[in-house]
Amino acid sequence: MQLDCALGKTRELQVKVNDLEEEVVRERSRATELERRLRSPPSMSFEEIDSIESGSPDITPPIYVPNRMFCDHCDLFDEHDTDDCVEGSPGGVKHSGGAGLSHRPYCTVCEMFGHTAVDCEDEMTF
Repeated sequence: MQLDCALGKTRELQVKVNDLEEEVVRERSRATELERRLRSPPSMSFEEIDSIESGSPDITPPIYVPNRMFCDHCDLFDEHDTDDCVEGSPGGVKHSGGAGLSHRPYCTVCEMFGHTAVDCEDEMTF
């Protein structure tokens, strides 16, 4: 009984080994083919290249849209940039809109606006 069971398992394992060996052979031949294609790319005649170029549609370059201005101090888009903000520079004229720095607490622990380091509930403090 044990001998029959062992022979059955041996046959199953031999079938699996044969399947894996066949897979290795397929993958090796695939890798060999890919290496061959890398070493010798397909060649084309000048006529074939000309026919490809003449049949291709005109390619238009992409249109690049400039980045929008944003102020980190005032939390405003398109009004002014952070570098131009009067809230961040002493003695300047205040821009309209925005809450201003004195009204916005900042947390140095989690680097977020809205609360201070004393009130921070961030569990990952260093």
